[in-house]
Amino acid sequence: MTRRNVSALARATGRHRNTVSEWLRAGCPADVPGAVQWLEARAAERATAPLLERIRDLETQLGAAASDVTEGEARRRKRVAEAQLLELELEIKLGEYIHVDKHEELLVRLLSAMVARLRAIPATSAAEARAAATDAVCEAILRDRIDEALVEIAKAIRDAARRADKRAAAREEEGVA
Repeated sequence: MTRRNVSALARATGRHRNTVSEWLRAGCPADVPGAVQWLEARAAERATAPLLERIRDLETQLGAAASDVTEGEARRRKRVAEAQLLELELEIKLGEYIHVDKHEELLVRLLSAMVARLRAIPATSAAEARAAATDAVCEAILRDRIDEALVEIAKAIRDAARRADKRAAAREEEGVA
């Protein structure tokens, strides 16, 4: 393939010429539609390979497990699984677990606020730390600022959890009413 064709394919795919050259050596077609199809097939193969491997592993385990397990053992395992499920459902109802997908936005906001607050410590404490007479005093100053930040973060998390609990209780009342 000519250098001009490699450059054209690189521009069309938004990749470097060296990358496109590697693709071509690996069997990628030189035309844009063919290259796109080849890249999609490779991406799908890479995405599904771990899943297919996991499925094969599970099938192997199930096949071995099915032949090694007596009916009584299977019933015992089922009872244990059902008991674990009931315990989990109870813990969810008691508020010991939360559904992360339902609270993802809240968690992202809280974590972002935590990062911002912790990253502000050096800027807000630099002058005081520089003025410290000894390293031990400097460490104590910084430890105090970190502790203050952690207390603020814990309070924000508690407040957010209370607001979430109130919203959940209100939703439950609406559902009951």
